[in-house]
Amino acid sequence: GKSPLLSLEVFDSQYGRAALYVLLVISGLGPAVNFLIPLYIQIVQGRTSLFTAVAVVPYTLAIATAAIFIVRLYDRLSPRVIGAGGLITVSVGLTMLAFTIRNQWGTPVVILSLIIVGLGEGSLLTLVFNVLVAASPPSLAGDVGAMRGVANNLSTALGTAFASLAAVTLLTLFVGGS
Repeated sequence: GKSPLLSLEVFDSQYGRAALYVLLVISGLGPAVNFLIPLYIQIVQGRTSLFTAVAVVPYTLAIATAAIFIVRLYDRLSPRVIGAGGLITVSVGLTMLAFTIRNQWGTPVVILSLIIVGLGEGSLLTLVFNVLVAASPPSLAGDVGAMRGVANNLSTALGTAFASLAAVTLLTLFVGGS
């Protein structure tokens, strides 16, 4: 009979639930990329930690830039178009990363791929949070913020765990197969 830490009314809207699912996926993608790509640059390409850190900075800047500037498109494009564009952008960037890693192309292509992923990711994170806020009554703004924080923390943990699992599994297959 006591009040919950998070109002369950936040989950009443189907748009809010859909935005939460997208938030979980996109927020989990960032930590996975931030774990696997530096690992690739250091281990496969043999670069230093400093070089790797500098190579990942454009990805982070792309996320921040897209998150800040995507709101300028809100009056011209619908949330659905922005969301689809963001998902396509992330998919293109991840596909480029997959081909880059498979063919062992150079670091500039990895950085370009990361920038593309970052632009899509940043635009989606801002859009999804705005959809979460818009899908709930103003009285639940604090609960929406809390839910976003919980979803972000959960997806960060799961994204990192999944990336670690993938890396260890692939390493086991390659070492075991040699």
